[in-house]
Amino acid sequence: AASALVLLAVAGWLLLDNRRQAADDLRAKVQANAARARQVAAERQQLMDLVEGARFFQQQRATRPTSVEIWDELSRRLPGSTYLEKFSVEGGQLQLIGLSNEASSLVRRLEGSPLWRKPSLTGVLQSDAGRNVDRFTITAELAGPDAKEAADATQR
Repeated sequence: AASALVLLAVAGWLLLDNRRQAADDLRAKVQANAARARQVAAERQQLMDLVEGARFFQQQRATRPTSVEIWDELSRRLPGSTYLEKFSVEGGQLQLIGLSNEASSLVRRLEGSPLWRKPSLTGVLQSDAGRNVDRFTITAELAGPDAKEAADATQR
């Protein structure tokens, strides 16, 4: 009877030890999976932030006229005797540097465009006597989303 009791106690202890070991293994797996889940959640948040940033830049780009649209508008508004040496679009600003025998009338020709606002000469007209042209620098603010939509509508 005593041996049966000892055998029962050993069997109970083995069963209890086995359950403790299984619980420890399960706890370790849960902790490992929880760490991986936190890492996946952080990566997912990073991906969502990147997608949101890309969407923001895409929306910003969509609200500004493209370089092709600006070139098209300039080719319609500038006289044939005008030559551009520099065309730049930076930070919502359009800058034109060039030569023209009609430089004094260029601002008037550029006004009223749906793609930009407030064109102005930013430097003194410099005469190039040898070619009978003036060197000019003109800047303008690029238009926002409402103006872009209006420009798109006029081109349809």
